[in-house]
Amino acid sequence: MDVTCVVIELKPNSRQRVAEWATHIQKNREAALQTLADEGVTLESFFLFELNQTHYLIGYMRAASQEKAEEAVKHSLSEMDAYHQAFKKDTWLHGINTELLIDLSRIENEESRAHL
Repeated sequence: MDVTCVVIELKPNSRQRVAEWATHIQKNREAALQTLADEGVTLESFFLFELNQTHYLIGYMRAASQEKAEEAVKHSLSEMDAYHQAFKKDTWLHGINTELLIDLSRIENEESRAHL
């Protein structure tokens, strides 16, 4: 299981577009969940925060393989993936990968035990 987290600096004045994106994802939840399944992603979360008058997103993802998930997105014909890629182009300045220090998951452990 690959776990990644990235801090994304947003372009100035993109706060409204971020709100529209979040609303779109929530309204199209089933389509978004299907794209995650197609990519081998089990969990994806985004958090918004402001620091020194600059907005940032934190993106957190758990996937069977980060590399395979990225490849799936590159070749996806999904409208949801196209929407998300356009959102990134419109709003993201750059991202900084973080270092994983601790990753605990009771759900994963309970699922593993259920298969024994």
